[in-house]
Amino acid sequence: MAVYLFFNMTKLNIDITEYFYFDEQMRERYSKDAVYQGTPSCVYRAGDWETVTEVIAHCNAKQTPITFCGSQTSMTGSSVADEGLALSLSLKNKILDIGKDTKTGTPFVITEPGVVLADLKKAVQEQGYFYPPDPTSYKEALVGSTVATNATGEGSFKYGPTRKYVQELEVVLPNGTIKTLVRQKNVPVLILKNTAGYCHEGEEIDEIIGSEGTLAMIKKIKLNLLEDINPHVFVLVLPFSNFEKSIQAVSLLLKKETKAVAIELIGPGAADYFKRCSVCPEELKEERSFLYIKEE
Repeated sequence: MAVYLFFNMTKLNIDITEYFYFDEQMRERYSKDAVYQGTPSCVYRAGDWETVTEVIAHCNAKQTPITFCGSQTSMTGSSVADEGLALSLSLKNKILDIGKDTKTGTPFVITEPGVVLADLKKAVQEQGYFYPPDPTSYKEALVGSTVATNATGEGSFKYGPTRKYVQELEVVLPNGTIKTLVRQKNVPVLILKNTAGYCHEGEEIDEIIGSEGTLAMIKKIKLNLLEDINPHVFVLVLPFSNFEKSIQAVSLLLKKETKAVAIELIGPGAADYFKRCSVCPEELKEERSFLYIKEE
C-alpha cells in the first residue's frame, strides 16, 4: 500500500507505512528537546535510504519543512519541528567499519548517523582506539547529531571539538542527491572553535559540520581515531579567595606546553551554588572562585 503524506496528499511509491506516524503519542515523543516544544505534523523514522532520499526530495519540491532529529538531547531547539515532518535517524544505527587507513596508518571508524556516541566510543575502544569528543549527553546523543552540531565536551580543551575528527561525510542534499565530501587538508586551527553554526573558512565538508541539518542530511560518517593510551585521570579543584587570581591562573595554565584535558572556571555566581552543596568542605565556603582541572 502506498503512503499518502499528510502535507499535500501526493502519492509516493513507498510501501513502508510502519515508518510513518501521525498519532498524537508518537508526535509528542518527537516534539521537544530540553528547552523547546514544537508540533510536528508527522514523524518519519528513516527506513531504507532509497525511501529517505525520495521523501527529502519530495518535501523539498513541495516546500514542506523537514527537521532532522536524533535523541533530542540538545538545549537549542534545533531538533524540534514547529511544523511539517520530523525525520528521525535513530534506526540508522550500524557501525560499518573500524580499521586503519592503508596509506596513512590513521585509525578510523565508519558509521551510520543513528549510532549512540557512547556505543561508538566503546566499540572503538575494544579495538584499541580512542574517539575523544565527549559531550555531556554522550550516553544518549547520536553520532550524526554530534557532527551536525560540532559537539564538544570537557575534553575539548585538549582534544578539540568533533570537527577535528570528521574525515568524510556522505550526505543527502535537499533535492535527494547523494554527495560524498572528503577532507583534503588538516582542519585549520582558526576554525577549531567550540561552537556550532555555519563555517565558511574551511572546506566544503566544514560547511555541513555544525550546520544543524539546515544544509543536508548526514547519511554516513568517517571519523579519525586516536590510539587508545588508556591514561589514568585525576581531577583537581583549586580554590581562590580572589576572582582575578583565578583568571591569572588560567592564563598561566594556557602557557603550559602540555595541555590539561579540561579547565573549567567556577566563577562567583556558580561558586555560590557550589558552596551551598552539602558535600562542599567547610574550608572552601569562604572562597570566591574555583578552577576545575582534569589531567591525564
